[in-house]
Amino acid sequence: MLLGVVFSWYIVQTSSPEEFLNKWELTQSNHLRRHNPKMLFLPWDDRAYSDVLFNSEVANFLSDLLAIQVLENGPTPDDIIFEIVTNNFYEAIDTPDHEASIVLGVWPLNLTSNWFPDKISDLKGKTIKYATLQYPPYAQLTPEFDGMDVRLAQTFCEHYNCSLIPVSDDNLWGELWENKSGNGIVGNVYMGKADIGGGAVYLWYNEYKNLDFSYPYLESRVTVLVPKPRQLPEWSIPIIAFSPAMWGVQFASIAITAVLLFTVNKNAEKIAPGIEERRKGEFATFSGIVMRSFGMALLQPPGMRLISGSVLQRFFTLFEILFLLFTTIYSGALSSVLTVPVYYPPIDSPRALYKSGITWMADHDAWVYSLQQATQPYLQGLVKQFEAHETNNLIAYSKKGGYGFAIEIMAAGHVTHTAHLSGEMILGLHVMKKELYTSPSVTIFRKGSPYAEKFNWLVHRCLDAGLFLTWETHSTIKYLSSRLQTALKLSESSGHELDHPVKLKLIHVQGAFILLCFGSSAAIIIFLIEIYYHKLVKK
Repeated sequence: MLLGVVFSWYIVQTSSPEEFLNKWELTQSNHLRRHNPKMLFLPWDDRAYSDVLFNSEVANFLSDLLAIQVLENGPTPDDIIFEIVTNNFYEAIDTPDHEASIVLGVWPLNLTSNWFPDKISDLKGKTIKYATLQYPPYAQLTPEFDGMDVRLAQTFCEHYNCSLIPVSDDNLWGELWENKSGNGIVGNVYMGKADIGGGAVYLWYNEYKNLDFSYPYLESRVTVLVPKPRQLPEWSIPIIAFSPAMWGVQFASIAITAVLLFTVNKNAEKIAPGIEERRKGEFATFSGIVMRSFGMALLQPPGMRLISGSVLQRFFTLFEILFLLFTTIYSGALSSVLTVPVYYPPIDSPRALYKSGITWMADHDAWVYSLQQATQPYLQGLVKQFEAHETNNLIAYSKKGGYGFAIEIMAAGHVTHTAHLSGEMILGLHVMKKELYTSPSVTIFRKGSPYAEKFNWLVHRCLDAGLFLTWETHSTIKYLSSRLQTALKLSESSGHELDHPVKLKLIHVQGAFILLCFGSSAAIIIFLIEIYYHKLVKK
């Protein structure tokens, strides 16, 4: 019995057929491949065993089980009549007055019997348990059972003559554990408490190892509501007029100017004998030259007149033109930042979110399932920055501010609603432009589910007809707040409330006064130190 090999048919003859089913189910759960085989059980002896076999838990999820058992025994093989029995897949085994076996005929009398009838094409009113959660517009439990994913399952039941009932708990999407148990949507399907499950279920690898996924349909984007950019403090205005690169060029120009002036002054007599002479005073030392270079950057003329036509004068003229250009550019940039508010860069990408160090939150760890297998360091860091909290805690954090909150943008542009989202909360947040990840939605089944093939056929038909976008739009209009949708749409832009010129106030020039006070204080302190030093030297 090669249980580790995948077959489309099994012909089994064993004294304990129900034990075979249990071992097959165990092997199926541990195997990455999945299938829905046909199983033919041959009699081991003349006892009737079909009811015991078909009442087993595993038989509840298999549609093509066939048992051949002895109906009438005789003295010769030609006198033996066999009964052909299939499992009653149209009822769950826990249904009251459940009849486990359906007789298809007897052999050799009914040779034309269809031994493996298509039970999925007509489920004869079977009750399908659908694991889901309250997450509009995907799934809605109250006030009525509805939603985009739910309508797909309801359409399946309309086609194949079944009824749909919800199965839900307080664990949302849930999780699976190594002890073969779980909770939420994935746990209820995995443990057999539900036949199928849906409601914003994505292509999660860990869950795929234990469950079956339908053909994917509409793709959604997961992004984050992050705090809006803060306005830069007014004291930084003199600094932010130039970018760091421009400040680097400015100071590099001052340094080059100082080195060239010092070199030219030191070698003046060698450069032009009889015309040049070495300048004294502020040009005598390198520190004096540095101060003179800073003075030139501020368009300050030299303290003494330079010889007309000298090399030193020509260098001065060239560098004064250079620093005049710098000053003109700086003045133009400063005039713009003085009257138009400047903000910190917005968080508009996953990499920026990671660098910001902001904690982002949601109501379940399922929001990061798609990131847990990522190899990029910044995505691994985002998983560590994520926290899952209950709704009440999320509401409290949203009022506190400074946190990000995961949201899902569906294929038609609508944003799913969670209980902690509110218009007041969105006022201080904006939608990150680049998504964390994208993934299509799927419906989940038990491994090797007999429903999967017909369900996938229906998914393709619905995609061709454009029904998913229609269902999404109808569910959004019916169950979600249009004002909240509008607020979320507007918050997709990180534009600022004050993006127009404002009146110039004293607060806008406080940075210049801070620099003035700092420079004056430093000059006074250095002057006092010099006086004290010279007094010590005279003693």
